[in-house]
Parts: sequence; C-alpha cells; structure tokens
Amino acid sequence: GKFRSDAVLYKVLDYEDEFMSICHCCSCCCVVSLMKYGPSFIQETVKRMEGVEVRVINDTCIGCGECFKVCIYDGLKMKNNKAMIDQENCKGCGRCERVCSNGAISISIDDYSHIDELIARFEERVDISS
Repeated sequence: GKFRSDAVLYKVLDYEDEFMSICHCCSCCCVVSLMKYGPSFIQETVKRMEGVEVRVINDTCIGCGECFKVCIYDGLKMKNNKAMIDQENCKGCGRCERVCSNGAISISIDDYSHIDELIARFEERVDISS
C-alpha cells in the first residue's frame, strides 16, 4: 500500500501517494484491525471505495449480531435488534456480508467506472495483466 500509516505500521517510507488497496481477511492477526485504536490520522487513511454502497435489508436481518462482531471498523451498530450500517465508519470491506447467513447485508457498486479507475491506479505501479 501507499498511505501514511504504512510508514508507521509496515515501515514503508513512500506514503505520499494515495493508498491503493488493503485486504480485510484475517481476523486473528490483522494489523489493520488495530487502526480503530490508533490516532485519527491513521483511522482516516482507510476509506470506502467511491461508488460502493453497503446496506442492511431490514426485513431479512434477524438481529444475530454476527456482522457486528466481525466488523473491524465499527461500521455496524445494532439498533432495535437489527444491524444498521454506520455510513461514516463503514469501509465496504465485505466482512459483514460474508458472515451474514441470512443474506441481509448487500454490497453493490453504483458505477463500475470506479473499478476501472482503481485498476488504472494499480497499473501505474505494477503489471497486473497476467
């Protein structure tokens, strides 16, 4: 990645450009999950990709809280036994969607040109053609 907290967390010196991507996969040892406990300048470096919409389908949500438990960004709240997306904190990583056994969380992209823009940013730095 290329963002300010890389210098702190991963000892990467070049963090002048925008951050490119990050995984959200391993809950047991993810350093990124600790960002919510760090200084605000680090927390603010991870943003949801433009065009990504995360929503809870209220009629389908049974209020089990599994999504809430796996969110590493405090992007979900439980209100009246239903999950609710905190649009400010949610980064669109998809961890909540993967654990929802009822399919009550939906992630969509309103404009696929945002993906093309992200791929173009990668291609400036690495060969991703294969």
